[in-house]
Amino acid sequence: MASGNRGILDHVMSNRNAGTAGTRDEMGELRSLPGLDAERLRTLMAGLRVKNCADLKRALAAGKLVGLRGFDRGLRSRLQAALKTSDRS
Repeated sequence: MASGNRGILDHVMSNRNAGTAGTRDEMGELRSLPGLDAERLRTLMAGLRVKNCADLKRALAAGKLVGLRGFDRGLRSRLQAALKTSDRS
């Protein structure tokens, strides 16, 4: 795991008890989705309070990623397809 990704996971885990982030397993699921790097993951967590794949699926369905920096139409489509073809939610 790249050091930047490790740092965000450590941050997430330190805030877990405050109810602001998901578990390490949930974050790993999000991180494994196509196109979700550390910066985009931070954007989802901070801006939309996305903690896991179920949260991301709901945010995509509600159109909350439209206009969000770093989440163009192509990436949103790839994320929807990945969530649809897996049982991550």
